[in-house]
Amino acid sequence: MKTVTRAGAVLVAALAGVGGAHAQQSTDMPAAVQPGWEVLIVRQETHFSRMDDPRPGGFGRVDMWEFETTLAYGLTRESALMVHVPVMYWDLENAAPNPDADGWGLDDITLMYQYRFYQNDVGPIETRRAVLLTGAEVPTFDDGFSSDSLDPLLGVAYTRIDGRHGLNASALWKFNTGSEDGFVIEFGDSKYDALKLDGSYLYRLSPEEYSADTVGSHYVQAQLLGRYETNGDTSMMFAPGWMYEGPQWAFEATFHVPVFQELDHRTDLEFGINFGIRYLF
Repeated sequence: MKTVTRAGAVLVAALAGVGGAHAQQSTDMPAAVQPGWEVLIVRQETHFSRMDDPRPGGFGRVDMWEFETTLAYGLTRESALMVHVPVMYWDLENAAPNPDADGWGLDDITLMYQYRFYQNDVGPIETRRAVLLTGAEVPTFDDGFSSDSLDPLLGVAYTRIDGRHGLNASALWKFNTGSEDGFVIEFGDSKYDALKLDGSYLYRLSPEEYSADTVGSHYVQAQLLGRYETNGDTSMMFAPGWMYEGPQWAFEATFHVPVFQELDHRTDLEFGINFGIRYLF
């Protein structure tokens, strides 16, 4: 790699996450990158999912819109606190199983603490990092949307960046403490514990090399998103996408298609779309 000037090096650090930004972080899964010390990141995502419920007496066709706001703040150089607030809109073909879920509502709020216990920066933009994830989903008690239970979360995430290539892997376990055992729509909403097991690959399309003139980076990404619940429901989604990252903001978009679904207790995914924008303060 040719020599990068001091101004370019600052940008490289911001883009690659060495300085604390969220570079090469996949859109739909945790990664081992986080805000720097006393840095605030605001992220706004819009999800649309079309699902089908073939169960007798089920919801039928389901359209879901989710508008999620995430605040991530660097408490120290190794730790960060995150708050996820999801506002939902459900359009249910048959609302009879849960009429309170048809329309607008506030889903449970996720509080997450992230601690980086491993970091090895092997080059100017090359790094290996691992973080511990702990937190909980806090009930909003919004009828039809909230689980009405406090559900702990525990997981790990790993990120590796080598030049133009980025790899992410994560596992997150949700301990469900509620008693909901009726018709549910989304993964993790029943009384059963739930596991997210995800992996992704990102490739930087441009620039080929960073320089003092670099103003942003374009990436393609490919994600495999695995879902398992202790009632036996299992699924996997493939989520390709594109991402642009600049020094202060990023835009991302992904498309979700099911690869495998063995579901008896919740709806089947037909497809999903996710758009997001992140701001670094």
